[in-house]
Parts: sequence; C-alpha cells; structure tokens
Amino acid sequence: APKARIWALRGGEYAIAEAGEVRGNFKQRYVYPPLPPPPPAAVDAAGYDAVSLAKAVRRILAERGEADVVNVNGHRYLGNGMESGVLRAWGIVGNASANVMSGGAFFVYGDVEDDFGDAMNGGVAAVYGNAGDALGQAKRGGEIYIYGDAGTRAAIQHRGGVVVIGGSAGRYLGEYMGGGTVVVLRATNNEEVGDRIASGMVGGRIYIKGEVPKGAVMQADARGWERYLRSLLLDGLISEEEYAKLKDSINGALRVEVRELGEEELKELNPYIHRFNVLFNTNININKEIFTVIYSTGFAE
Repeated sequence: APKARIWALRGGEYAIAEAGEVRGNFKQRYVYPPLPPPPPAAVDAAGYDAVSLAKAVRRILAERGEADVVNVNGHRYLGNGMESGVLRAWGIVGNASANVMSGGAFFVYGDVEDDFGDAMNGGVAAVYGNAGDALGQAKRGGEIYIYGDAGTRAAIQHRGGVVVIGGSAGRYLGEYMGGGTVVVLRATNNEEVGDRIASGMVGGRIYIKGEVPKGAVMQADARGWERYLRSLLLDGLISEEEYAKLKDSINGALRVEVRELGEEELKELNPYIHRFNVLFNTNININKEIFTVIYSTGFAE
C-alpha cells in the first residue's frame, strides 16, 4: 500500500483497525523531509523477493560502485557488508540492513525497519525517515543519521562511532552501551524519549536535548550486568579474565547532568550536527541549548 500512513507504536500503545476505522492508544509520530525523486534507471525492487534483492544490489555495487533501488518494501539485508560505494534506496528498507557495514554511504529515502546498522564498523548511513527497534545494535564505528524517530532499544550494546537522531527515541535508549556517542536532538519531533534510558550502560555518552524527567534514566544494575556478562562468557565472546575484570568494574554509577554543552563537547559534536544539517537540509544549532548528558563513572570502557 504505497499511500498507507504509518503509525509507530511504543510500549503500552496499541492500534485496532476495523471497518475502515483505526482506534486505540497511539500517536502518529513519523516525520519526513522532502525526498529527491529516484533516477529513471533505478532497479525496481518490486521484481525481487524479500531477500534476493540484497544479492543483486551487492553485484551492482561491485560492478559500478553505486546502486539506486526504488519501490523497496521490507526487502532485507540491503547494504550488509558494504565496504565502499554509494547505495540509495527509496521506500521501506527491511530488517537487518546495513549490518557489518565498514565503508561507503547508504542513503534511505524512507524508513528502515528493525536492526538497522547492527555491528556497523564504518561508513555513513542516512535515513530520510524513521528507524525501527534496535538501531545500531553492537555498532563499533561509523555514523548513522536518522531524520525522524528511532524505536525501542536504539544503540543497544553500542560500542563506537556516532548515532544522531533528529526526533525522539523509544524506551531503553543506550541499553548496555559501552562506548561511542548517541545524540537525540528532538528537533523534528519534540516528544520525550522513552524511559529506562541507559539501562546497564558502562561507557560512551548520550546527549538528549532538553531535560529528561527524573527516574527515566536507569542506574547501574549489578545483578543484571553480571547475568549479561555471563551470557557473553558462555557464548565465547569474552574470556574468563575479561569476565572477572568487567564484573568487578561495576562499582560506579551513571552521571546525569542537565546543562549547556561545554567547549570540548561542542568541538566533538558540531561536525556531526553540521553533517546532519547538510544531509537533511535542516538548520539545527546545539550551541547554548540545554541537554541532558548521560555517562558512566567508575567503569572501564
């Protein structure tokens, strides 16, 4: 349904469609900038199933260094493993796309579904719309820019690089975050960020424009942290030595500061805000603005 309107539900919300009516407890929150028209020679995704399009796109990128795709409608795995080149997609990019991306640029003129940018190592991904859940999960590098909103658990296990969200984000932002930077500008949608922010966070920094309500930020959970580390150990992702070191590191707490950004913070963040403005033709200025700044103390990054 190309003309369908989209409602992005958050925890506790619901929608019921019946007899031509939509009712329930929800808010229509998706926003979009003006989108460029696709080129006439773009690949038509309608001729591919949900998974075969990704293989065709990889082949085109390898041959030409760039690829344009239209009518994307939930097609998965697009941009996975990109090392170079430029990929442009019009429509709704499906689950698990831009995963393990290490270079190049991926432009999405529309929305992305869940698990966009998982384990991303480098490159730039720009979404001219909104993102589903688990944006940038276990991301180690690179830059992700979202014009609108991100869903639940954005930047979960985020380890490096930058995520800039122009609107708001759902619950559990920065859950188990271990490094890197997340910025929520609340410029394209001023809705408050969902609660349980920074649950299990052990590193990195989160910047949210405005004052976050008290109680929305989760303090350190030693038992949950130990369970999480135990799962990593059992899966062979960390060694016994690393497990012991990390388990004992949870002797700090999260710092939550509501203030204007300092000189060094502005020096770090302004290049990313400039890129956001260039990408989406916005005019956002973070100087002299009040942010809630969240970071951990007493943890080893």
